[in-house]
Amino acid sequence: MATVPAEKVLLRDVCRRRFGNADQRANRFLLPGLIIFLFLAVTKSWQELKQMKLCSGTLLFLIIGLPWYLAMISLHGDAFTKTFLGTHNLLRATVSEHPRDNVIYYYTLVNILALFPWSGFLPQCLWQKFRKQGSWQRPDDLTVFLLLWAAIVFVFFQNMATKYITYTYPLLFPAALLLGRYWRSKVPECSAAAICCSTDYFTLF
Repeated sequence: MATVPAEKVLLRDVCRRRFGNADQRANRFLLPGLIIFLFLAVTKSWQELKQMKLCSGTLLFLIIGLPWYLAMISLHGDAFTKTFLGTHNLLRATVSEHPRDNVIYYYTLVNILALFPWSGFLPQCLWQKFRKQGSWQRPDDLTVFLLLWAAIVFVFFQNMATKYITYTYPLLFPAALLLGRYWRSKVPECSAAAICCSTDYFTLF
């Protein structure tokens, strides 16, 4: 099977990100950018920026996305900017739509239930990543990336005033991958089950 050049993969991802963002708010590209930035900082892998095609990617992003925003502003004017930027971004971040749900344990409970029964294995999974033969260790880069992905999504939305069950669903992907890798290392012959654990959430969403 032919290998897809890295440049085409990156440009395709930019297109997906742009179309995915057309109907929603800034976190569609803000959070991925923050996750990647912190991962590069933690792993000191700044040289990877040279491979990211930032200039061409940003240009493509604007070419695809900017016309939609301009069209919406032209068609709806002030109503669009107030609703899209005001209500769906600033207002939801600062004023809770459902005050009873604005509690510190909300997303912890939501994600434990969303990952059930696999969530019961998360403590042991994390312990294995940080402890080996009785001493602390730094996890491998893939684990670091998955942990940052899950943690940033959780912390970001935990600090928003408005809370919805679906807001932190993106952290289920890295959590499922971590659990799948854990089970594969514990029971090699059950690698198929580990792959299913890791991919269930991708098929669901």
